[in-house]
Amino acid sequence: MHTNNGILADLFQGKITTEKQIKAILDILGKEILDRKEIPIDFKNIKFISVYFLERFEQLIDRAIDLGVDVRILNVQPNIYKVFQVARVKKILAICV
Repeated sequence: MHTNNGILADLFQGKITTEKQIKAILDILGKEILDRKEIPIDFKNIKFISVYFLERFEQLIDRAIDLGVDVRILNVQPNIYKVFQVARVKKILAICV
């Protein structure tokens, strides 16, 4: 995993749909929230996310909030932001910048 100024980007590319891919992303993020107080995530290269990823990502955001970690989602494409709105994931919407 590479970061650019601490921003996670390499994990978030293209379509996030397979269980294996989702597990890998969430495992890495789960470790990151234990080691960092701030996690900016770049969504600019995300083209599609599955409902399963959205549900699991929301759980991870809840965990990060409980641990006092500041997670921010950067560069969300309009179609992905619309998915967040339709799914009514307020905690995820609140961290989009």
